[in-house]
Amino acid sequence: GIAAAVDFVMCSEASWLAAVGSAKLNAALADARAAVTKLGKPFVLLADAGVVASKGQSDQTTISAAPAPPPPKSDPAIAAYNAKLTDFIEKQRAGAPQLGIFMFSASPAAAAATVDMGHDWVLLEWQHAPLDLPTMTAMVAAIHQRGGIAMTRVGGYHDAIGIYQAAEAGIDVCLIPYINDPTEAALGVKHAVLPPGGDRPASSGSFSQAKKMSIMFQYETSECIDNLTGNSDRPELDFCFVGPGDLAMSCGLHTRDAVLGMMKAKEMQWMYHEIVDKVTKCGKIPGGFTRGG
Repeated sequence: GIAAAVDFVMCSEASWLAAVGSAKLNAALADARAAVTKLGKPFVLLADAGVVASKGQSDQTTISAAPAPPPPKSDPAIAAYNAKLTDFIEKQRAGAPQLGIFMFSASPAAAAATVDMGHDWVLLEWQHAPLDLPTMTAMVAAIHQRGGIAMTRVGGYHDAIGIYQAAEAGIDVCLIPYINDPTEAALGVKHAVLPPGGDRPASSGSFSQAKKMSIMFQYETSECIDNLTGNSDRPELDFCFVGPGDLAMSCGLHTRDAVLGMMKAKEMQWMYHEIVDKVTKCGKIPGGFTRGG
């Protein structure tokens, strides 16, 4: 069906290798080629893993790629990043204070200074701030260089490109907002995880393949309250965060109360407790905003 709608089909050997494994790789690519050529369409293999083409087992058009990088585990810098993220999560589970801030500034210098001032983590606001990928990548590097944890908030579960780019930039924790139901939760996880569990593209660089990225969902709608367990009960998920403003508005509280009033409404207090209870029972770390300390 896909081949019928296009002029030619290109398959990435590396992506297929990650998805089906080396034992099934040749057969899977042969089946794909047969299906495409049967429709009279050209089939192109991107030899970015060096497995099929190097063995001479392919008679379709092949585009050679650079040799594969060294095994990711051999990079001590990546191992150090992953260890720091694991330590951060363990401290959160133990209830140790971890000070952090949402940053709307598009400035690597400001990000570095924020960590220098004593913040353990900095969340780069990609959903609402005018932040582009090169700037965010530089900010992530500045945060890591100072020893901090780098987070970002993408557009939503549907923002596959944003989630992919967050991983490529080296983000430690990716906050995916507006998760309403288990279907959206599954898609958010799918975009954040490499094959075979997800559809995040396997970059040719060892950094994005080996660097761990934790997943955080944001709960901020009345619909998510009815699906807390189904949304949160996912092994890839570590954190669940409350978005109080949108949660209050989705429940209609803004039509009754002023901003500070709706944040403190008894309905909101009930939902806060419900979220913390269900999220904790699923083994996840609940979170929310603080105001005034």
